Amino acid sequence: MSHKSKHNKNNPASKQEHSEGREETTNRHVYVEPGVQIDLVKDLKEKYESSQTQSSTHNDKVLLWSKIGAGLIFVYAAITLLQTCLVYRDEGDRPWVGIETFTTNGIQEGQKFVFTMLILNRGRRPAKVAVKGPKMQDYDKFPKNPTYEKQTTSIGLILPDGHLKVSLPLTVIQPGLHETLKNSGHTLYIHTAIEYEDVTTHERHWTHWCVQYSPESYLTRPEDTFNQCLTYNDAN
Repeated sequence: MSHKSKHNKNNPASKQEHSEGREETTNRHVYVEPGVQIDLVKDLKEKYESSQTQSSTHNDKVLLWSKIGAGLIFVYAAITLLQTCLVYRDEGDRPWVGIETFTTNGIQEGQKFVFTMLILNRGRRPAKVAVKGPKMQDYDKFPKNPTYEKQTTSIGLILPDGHLKVSLPLTVIQPGLHETLKNSGHTLYIHTAIEYEDVTTHERHWTHWCVQYSPESYLTRPEDTFNQCLTYNDAN
């Protein structure tokens, strides 16, 4: 019996079979057959692709809204520019009515006083014109809103570069006028107010005009005794 036991102990074939059996048992847990997929890797891949798709969709939305915002800003700027151009065009094309020149024979006591002014439309559209005055009056201080005895008188339509003459009602300069002005400290004024309407837009405008008497020129230059007032020469 001891011989049989010795034979099994020293038998190389038996050891090799035992070793191969152990190796086969170990490899059984790590070997993957060809064509088999691992679910974990597949899940990670799908999550990554889904994340990339969502990120791409978000970026596309952001880009779309950015383009829409830029487009709205451009449209707003274009509308603002158009409105500005229209305003400037209207301002340039509107009628501009005012006093171009005036003539007078000067202040001479006891004589008829003649005063005529030329109303001119320097604008590009016709104007429907009405005039208050002219009025000759002495004031201690020229009022901010002078009054006119008569109602506004309509003088009709003035075409572009057209003009009309308006004269002060017939007036005789009373004797002692210069002495009266000197003693009272008053100044003699001639003023008028022009109201007119743009026949195209029906927008209303006005022009104020005023000259004042300079007694210093009475003896030397009676025809040149009126100068522009420091106030009431304005328009809208």
